[in-house]
Amino acid sequence: MSLLRPLHETLTDIADGAMTETLVAAGQLPLRVTSLEMSVPLDVRWAGDEGIFQADFPLFRRRTAFDPEPAQLTITLGEVPV
Repeated sequence: MSLLRPLHETLTDIADGAMTETLVAAGQLPLRVTSLEMSVPLDVRWAGDEGIFQADFPLFRRRTAFDPEPAQLTITLGEVPV
């Protein structure tokens, strides 16, 4: 059993959370945020039986020598004209 979610679910949660925080902050300040870049650590693995990448935030803040280093995901969210 894996504790990791599919990568697309994790990315959706990151984007939803970032945009919610950005909208709240933008409502309190006289500015308009048009793009946001962030870098987050993720535990990632390939679930070959399902054919998908699984990824989620690391479960523990402190890692042992046996734990692999988390991957670093840099994501840029921006406004796109429609």
